[in-house]
Amino acid sequence: MRDKEYTFPSGAEVSIIPVMQGDGLQKIDESTLPDILPVLALRNAVIFPGTIFPVTIGRAKSIRLIKDAEEHDMFIACVPQTDVMVEEPGENDLYQYGTVAKILKSLEMPDGSITAILQGFKRLSLDSVIGFEPYLTGRVHYLDDYLLEGDSTALRAIADSLKEQAGHIIRNSSMASREAVAAIRNIDNFQFLVNFIATTVEVDDFSDKMDLLQYDDVKVRAMKLLGMLNTELELNKIKQDINQKVKSEIDQ
Repeated sequence: MRDKEYTFPSGAEVSIIPVMQGDGLQKIDESTLPDILPVLALRNAVIFPGTIFPVTIGRAKSIRLIKDAEEHDMFIACVPQTDVMVEEPGENDLYQYGTVAKILKSLEMPDGSITAILQGFKRLSLDSVIGFEPYLTGRVHYLDDYLLEGDSTALRAIADSLKEQAGHIIRNSSMASREAVAAIRNIDNFQFLVNFIATTVEVDDFSDKMDLLQYDDVKVRAMKLLGMLNTELELNKIKQDINQKVKSEIDQ
């Protein structure tokens, strides 16, 4: 795993800067994964397997969860909120899908929040929330990814398109790490490429990103991601055209 400097926007509830996978990644025995997990509700963030990223936690229950999970080396279910404005999310405020993760390290911030560096392992489905104190707990089952063999030419074409479009979006983003562009170019594992880009690239419609978690077929997930990136590029172009038009009118 490469060394990397993490930066966090001021006041951000969740900030994601994923890093490359490598020998430094923890390995797990999937047979040890429990079917009941503490649930970390994420705002404006989706975690994909195989990525390492920091999240900034501000809510009291979530801070308690992070501290307990780190102290006892617990797995946690990282599940996106469907409505980021909800302060005390319940089952109806959470997306159906998420990712099981572990805390690699946590840091207490001057404002009282905690930044936790998490590693995602495997997708999961949240079947039900069964507890609310001292934080959410839920019953889950785990989802397997698959990628059909014998389609290497198509996968290379999809991978090239993903790298090109993600690079355009990241370069025009004020929040994303510019290092991610170079990192994406060097990824040769198709599944990790899809998950890395899905974690890295910011999009206007957060629900599109959440929906990527539901697909077991990695090629299907990649095609959905490609469509999402196309839409984002088109939106960016429209915004640039509008801004240029407004600027021209002001100058006149």
